[in-house]
Amino acid sequence: MDYNSAAALIETVIPFRFLSNQEKKKLVKTLKEYSFSKGDIIYRKGDTDNSVFLIRKGVVETLDYNGSGSERLNVISAGRYFGERAALFNKKRIYTVRALSDVSCYSISGKEFRKLIHSSKAFSKAMSTILRDKQGIFSAFDRFKAEVLQGITRGHIQIRELIPYYKDMEPAMHKLLSKEDEVDTAVLDYAVKRLPSNVTENFIYILIDELYDHIPEPWKLFEPVPAVGRRRREWKMLNGQTMMLYRPGMTDLLDLITCLCVFVVETEKIRKKLSEHRLLISIKNHITKNESLKDKKKTDAAFLKTLPFSPKELSGLKTIWSDDTVKYIYNVAIHSGIFSLVIKKQINVYNTRRAEMWLSQIGNSVKDLTGYWVNEIPENVKVHIISSNTHSVINCLNHELISRIDEVISWGEKKRHPALKQKWFNRHDLLYALSRDFIKEKDENDALKLENSDGVIRLKRTASTGIQVQLFSLKKLRNKIIDPGLPSIPRDTNSIIINIDYAFGEQAEEIMRSLLLQFGKNISSINIMGKAGALVGKRGDILLPDVFIEQSEDLFQPIENQALLKINRLQKRLDGTKIHKGHMLTVDGTLFQNTMMLSFYRHIWDCIGLEMEGVYYLRQIIEGVQHGLIPKSLFTSFYYYVSDLPADPGSQLSTGMAFSEEIPPLYAITREILTDIFLIESGEKVDEESFNN
Repeated sequence: MDYNSAAALIETVIPFRFLSNQEKKKLVKTLKEYSFSKGDIIYRKGDTDNSVFLIRKGVVETLDYNGSGSERLNVISAGRYFGERAALFNKKRIYTVRALSDVSCYSISGKEFRKLIHSSKAFSKAMSTILRDKQGIFSAFDRFKAEVLQGITRGHIQIRELIPYYKDMEPAMHKLLSKEDEVDTAVLDYAVKRLPSNVTENFIYILIDELYDHIPEPWKLFEPVPAVGRRRREWKMLNGQTMMLYRPGMTDLLDLITCLCVFVVETEKIRKKLSEHRLLISIKNHITKNESLKDKKKTDAAFLKTLPFSPKELSGLKTIWSDDTVKYIYNVAIHSGIFSLVIKKQINVYNTRRAEMWLSQIGNSVKDLTGYWVNEIPENVKVHIISSNTHSVINCLNHELISRIDEVISWGEKKRHPALKQKWFNRHDLLYALSRDFIKEKDENDALKLENSDGVIRLKRTASTGIQVQLFSLKKLRNKIIDPGLPSIPRDTNSIIINIDYAFGEQAEEIMRSLLLQFGKNISSINIMGKAGALVGKRGDILLPDVFIEQSEDLFQPIENQALLKINRLQKRLDGTKIHKGHMLTVDGTLFQNTMMLSFYRHIWDCIGLEMEGVYYLRQIIEGVQHGLIPKSLFTSFYYYVSDLPADPGSQLSTGMAFSEEIPPLYAITREILTDIFLIESGEKVDEESFNN
């Protein structure tokens, strides 16, 4: 092989020219030389070879074969390369490449090409720009969002018009999207849980970001139709018409719209299977005949077996609609599959009225808890903000619950609770896994639900933000029994903890901004815990971000994440659970990823996982410091535990986590956050050695 010619070619081709001299020399030694005659096929569509080719002499064409023949897509000449997508994304060849003239070229194995991506930041960044900007590998996502934005501007969206754009995105979660004869009940289950409960009977959605002046209290007029998996406020106004109060930003709208796209695609498959008139008559007669039966489930189960669904599909449909399965299937079968969205969106609103009401509720609760109005809080009363869930923080500080650990576990054993069948490294984690069911059955007098006298206020009214709040007075809690994995609460502290429930996507920006404006210089720490999809590891692992990347623009934002300084301390709280550190991707929505995108961010950007709120929280924290609203010495930590594996073909987000998968990482993170807060309050240095338990 002519190594000098190969080296000269590499010097002229972007992104290879950005490699260091040493990397170029190593690369040249791995190259293989090939010659092809005019008309030769270099590789075919569907081939599994993943080599990348650099053309030294000659011209090739890329062809797409379809039912009517072949279509030329591109012509590639000397001094350029082809075949990189198969190497990067571990996919079969999507096009055929044929020599248009005699061709001399060099090949790089897919393995060696990926090595360059990981070893050279310059090469990786250049390849990212080429793929995203010049080759437009994410253009399907851009087109979908552009159509949605146009619809928002018009104030009206027809979901059916978006379906071709949705299909072009090929969401990784929608695994059976292209299989027209098989219902993807897993993704349909995910979507149904996040849509209003009357979705099978609805046609028009009135979407508002603020309540109408003439209908300020819709809950007094209309029947609520909540979604199990989304904290939106939704009401049935008329038959077939639902009003929905969505959260600020685009995230909530995109989530609703993509879930409706899933619903339209998958219910169309159901309608096709039930398209014969005799089947519809049979289903209608069955419903009418058995409507008043007490043991309707048995007759429904037998009848469902007569319908043209596979056992897997039937099992999935019964999971989605466990009650009245036949009735819901009938509703789907006679539904037109047409959904219209009427969108009422206020323009140039800094804070919504809902956020202002929510903030006012918090301010009033601070007064009840501490005796101070928000604008009168002394400097020595520090505020620690946590974004997490509504149970782990309060459980770790619940002296009533913790003191009854033996009773709760004994109850679980007698009940043969499923949590007892799993392995537990920390006995108190088992307590917390059992606590919800124990409280539901045994705590008739609410003795285990802490109140103001215990130093706790819980705000369940969320002013339609969907975000519950808990406030804790460390002064009132300091002599109480707390989780043994925590240090003592300092004796002289007057500070408070504000624990807010998970925000949703862009909503996090408004929520965090509101809190920073309200509490300002009194804020001492901000601690974010969330759930994430992982591109490494397994469910239940922990991800610690050092950078957030915003999907829509590939904006790169480093983080001063204090959690990264204490990995060993966190690891001691876990039994073999792995902790991964690296870049995190903030995505536009759960259905806004496909396998190519996941590979792109894993290999090009070194992302370890994806979530939906991080960059929005971080942006407000950075601006708050820059504008002097909050102290520069602010302590910040970001933690995520893995709830799904979007790049794993066998992983399903609709499948819930086992107790032993979710509870240990969640409570280990909670203990870390509370430990740091207590150490800050005691004046101790927060590091690996500051607390060893």
